[in-house]
Amino acid sequence: MNGSGSTAQQAKGVNSGHVRKGDVMKRVMWMLSIVALVLMVCVCNSFAESYRHPPTGLVFPDQFAGMSKGEVTEFDKDNPGSDVGIGYNLPNITLTIYLYNPSAPDFESPAFKKHFDECVDEIMKVRPNGKKTSEGVVSFRLAPTPLRAQFASFNGVSNRGEYVSIIYLMVYKDRYLKIRYTYSKDSDTMGEATFKRVIETLAAMLN
Repeated sequence: MNGSGSTAQQAKGVNSGHVRKGDVMKRVMWMLSIVALVLMVCVCNSFAESYRHPPTGLVFPDQFAGMSKGEVTEFDKDNPGSDVGIGYNLPNITLTIYLYNPSAPDFESPAFKKHFDECVDEIMKVRPNGKKTSEGVVSFRLAPTPLRAQFASFNGVSNRGEYVSIIYLMVYKDRYLKIRYTYSKDSDTMGEATFKRVIETLAAMLN
């Protein structure tokens, strides 16, 4: 009897141990789920919130020309706002607005032209099969002081199909403001219409 009772107690103890271990695992999984949910909410909120660029005062909303804001990247974390990229997205369309170099040269200077050429070369390195299709200057503002941008557009083929890529570069409040806009040729009509809204929205912000 004593031996049987001891065996029963041992079995009960083993089963209780399994229950306790199962409870611990359930609690761990529950806690991990809560942590994951909190992180998702934080990420979603950071994308949904507008971003104010401290040096210029420009505010980039969660929706820009019909596009949803993605990640805001601080390339110089020690100096917030000194070198930043603000991303926006739609299916098959991406937009990034960069603000950097607080001592950018004048638009008319050779240094500006040199930097624009460097930006074009950078695109060609990333997309070596791309072909530049146009280049020129556009005005965002005429008065009280002119605000002009140098632009270039490219066509090419990537592993996702044909694309159009556009770059705009200007100087705003003594720093570079660069636009990189790319869309799939499969979304040609929407890509062109969205870019027109991007330029109109940005012009309204800068005036």
